[in-house]
Amino acid sequence: MLELIDVSKRFNRTNFMLDKISVYLGKGLHVLAGPNGAGKSTLLRIIAGVQRPDSGSLSFGGQDIYIDLFRYKIRQGYLPQTISFYDNMTGKEFLCYLAGLKGVVPRAGGQRAEYVADLLGISSQCSVKITNWSTGLKQRLGLAQTLLNDPDILVLDEPFCGLDQEEQDHIAALLFRLSRDKVILLSSHIFAGLPMSKLLLLVDGKLQFAGLPTVFKDEARGQVWVFETEKREWLSLQNSYQVSAATCIGDRCQCRVICKNKPPIPGVKEVVPTMEDAYCWWMQRYRRKDEDSSPW
Repeated sequence: MLELIDVSKRFNRTNFMLDKISVYLGKGLHVLAGPNGAGKSTLLRIIAGVQRPDSGSLSFGGQDIYIDLFRYKIRQGYLPQTISFYDNMTGKEFLCYLAGLKGVVPRAGGQRAEYVADLLGISSQCSVKITNWSTGLKQRLGLAQTLLNDPDILVLDEPFCGLDQEEQDHIAALLFRLSRDKVILLSSHIFAGLPMSKLLLLVDGKLQFAGLPTVFKDEARGQVWVFETEKREWLSLQNSYQVSAATCIGDRCQCRVICKNKPPIPGVKEVVPTMEDAYCWWMQRYRRKDEDSSPW
C-alpha cells in the first residue's frame, strides 16, 4: 500500500541525508532500525508528508501522496520524536481539539477521544491538566492522538520512548492488533521482541536491509559465539571482537561476540543469533564495506 521509489534528501549538492530509498510496505507492523544520525526521523517525516524529498516518489494506495496531500494526511496518524502539548488543557480537551483538526466531526470527536484514551490506558487521567502528567502518560497521549481519525497508516518515531517495560509491552500488543488492517511503520531502538512483518535497517541514509526479521537474523548464523572468561582477560580481548553483550559478576564475565571464525578461546560455543546479535553483525558488515571503499 505504501511505496517509496528512489526517495532522496540532501544536506547539500554532494551529501545525502537519504540516498535512493526504495521499499514497499503492505499492511502490518514494520520497524525502522539504525544508529543515531542514520536518517530515520527524516525518512519518517517524509512518509508523514511533513517534509518533502528532493527526488523520488512516494505513493499510498497507488496514488502519489502529493496529488492530494491533505487527503493523505487525513488517512494517517503521525507521532514525531518530540511532541508538543497544550499543558493548560486536560487530556480530554487536547484529544477533542486534535480530533477536530483531523477532520473528525464534532459530534463524534468526544466519543473518539474516549475510545482512544481507553485503548492507551489513560482514561482515568483525561480530566487532569496535561502539565501534571508524567512523561510516560504524555507519550501515551501522543500515541492516542495518532488514532483519533482511525487512520490507514501510522508513522511513529520512537513510540516506546519514556515508557516502562509494562507500558512498552501494552503498546507493542496494541500496535500488533492494529497492524492487521493498517500500515504501521515505527522507528525504535527496542525491536527485539516486536512481532514485526518487516524490518528496515537504515545506515548513513542508505537502506541496508528490508525484509523478514528471520532473514535478518539468519545472515548472522554461524558467527555468534559465547564464552566465559576472567574479567582481566576479557578487558584485553574485547577490542578484538564485535561485542553483542557482556555481563560481568565479580571477576568472571559471560561474553557474546560476533566473529566470522570460531574464536580461539577455551569453552567457546556457537549460539543461535538474537535480533541484537544480528543488528551487531549487520553494523559490522556495513563498517567493513565502508572501510574497504575508503580511499584512505
